[in-house]
Amino acid sequence: MKTIDLTRFCADENLRYNLDHPWVRGGYKIATDGRICVRVKTDEPDTVPGEGERYPDIDALFKELDEKIAAWHPMPTALPYNAPSWDNCPVCGGSAQLGCCPQCGMFGGRDKDLLDCRHCDGKGTLELVCSITLDKRRYSVEYIRDIMSLPALEYGELNEEAARRNPAHNPLAFRFDGGDGLLMGLR
Repeated sequence: MKTIDLTRFCADENLRYNLDHPWVRGGYKIATDGRICVRVKTDEPDTVPGEGERYPDIDALFKELDEKIAAWHPMPTALPYNAPSWDNCPVCGGSAQLGCCPQCGMFGGRDKDLLDCRHCDGKGTLELVCSITLDKRRYSVEYIRDIMSLPALEYGELNEEAARRNPAHNPLAFRFDGGDGLLMGLR
């Protein structure tokens, strides 16, 4: 079995939970950034959280989703993607500058003191996410690329009932040699 570097699936920073490094629970080494979660089987003992540390309870997510899978399919090696599009920034309206910062409320004052819009980094436009549609659900190309290198990768097709309810709220279940994972879809 190939060793998987789980740190690439960790968050850059900690918000409500300690997601910047993998942890062990129930025979799995787990990594997540809140949008993707990957776990691999391990013999390591469970991680004991240090003071102020918390790890999310992801077991119920995997169990619930496992019950919604009708069939497993090999992940296609070439996936058609929906090209990214550009749109005017909703905060500055495409001007790239603001007289008043919406985050801190500070005014730039005179016209020459306009502030660059922080939402679009002074560009005036935002790139909408490049996505891939798989099993009638859209996913970020960035995350799909991350999992494509996993060995013997397969994805789970939702059963009729789960697909009919609201497929956008069901993450993509995937499995590979030595582990499995979940990927949140795009709205």
